[in-house]
Amino acid sequence: MNIGNLWIVDTTGGNGNFRLDQGETVDLFLDCHNDGHCDAINCNTVLQSSSPYITIQNNIFNADIIGWSSMEQAVFTITLADS
Repeated sequence: MNIGNLWIVDTTGGNGNFRLDQGETVDLFLDCHNDGHCDAINCNTVLQSSSPYITIQNNIFNADIIGWSSMEQAVFTITLADS
């Protein structure tokens, strides 16, 4: 398993500049690639932060099956503190 592209979408809870800014709630998208030779079953992608300024609303993405040479997109919603 490999993580591919990562991008931020802040069009709903932010100013739409696709960056994480103070006080924003954004969706963080991660492409999860299965580069192996068989299907990956019950895959969990976990997002963690030790920063007191970041709150992760949903920190676990579960894919039942990611086929070999396939990709699933994990979406996490995070909030950055005002200060």
